[in-house]
Amino acid sequence: MKPKTRELYLSSLSYTPKVGGGVNGTVFRVSDSHVAKVSNWLRRDGLERTLEMLTHQNDIAQRAHAAGIPVPEPVGVFDVRLRPARNRKPIIIPGFVMEYIRGTNLFDLEEREFRKVEPLWHSAKKK
Repeated sequence: MKPKTRELYLSSLSYTPKVGGGVNGTVFRVSDSHVAKVSNWLRRDGLERTLEMLTHQNDIAQRAHAAGIPVPEPVGVFDVRLRPARNRKPIIIPGFVMEYIRGTNLFDLEEREFRKVEPLWHSAKKK
């Protein structure tokens, strides 16, 4: 089953600054209260695979948040309008939208907190 996206217009910012990222994705601030993680591999992996990956990440975040693990509240997977530089035209790209929290990320979790998240990661991967 192909994951569905829906367009999300977040026009409260004149441009969407990069706030983080890694090998697999880049995180952009899309509003005062939300960020969107987009895949760095959309061209290589294609749309369907990218949507599967983003949906998987959303599912893990939903489970962790529901279990009381302190993670940003997930909003969902959407088509996100990004304008990464003031002088560039906006693009629309699939993204995993979540609450913007300044502070801890997965890599900053203490080992005991990470042990709570790890089983959720593995169980969601098996789906």
